[in-house]
Amino acid sequence: MAKQMSNNMIDNIMKEHRREVEDRNILAPSDNNGKNSLDVEVYFPDNEHSIEEGYCSWSGLVNLLRINSDKPEVVRFIADMME
Repeated sequence: MAKQMSNNMIDNIMKEHRREVEDRNILAPSDNNGKNSLDVEVYFPDNEHSIEEGYCSWSGLVNLLRINSDKPEVVRFIADMME
């Protein structure tokens, strides 16, 4: 039950972030190569949260959030990097 609740929280965070980003028109529209507007990468600098430095895809972000759903400080760091 707690795992399902964590996944629901993550899904809600991701939906809210998508809405905020779309509202600010930050994401580029689809291009001719079939990429959709959520094909973005987020850069993670060297950090104390055991998240590897470098770029992370949208699906990678979802995985990071799921893996770290029980660590609020890591989820907050990920959210900060998504801004």
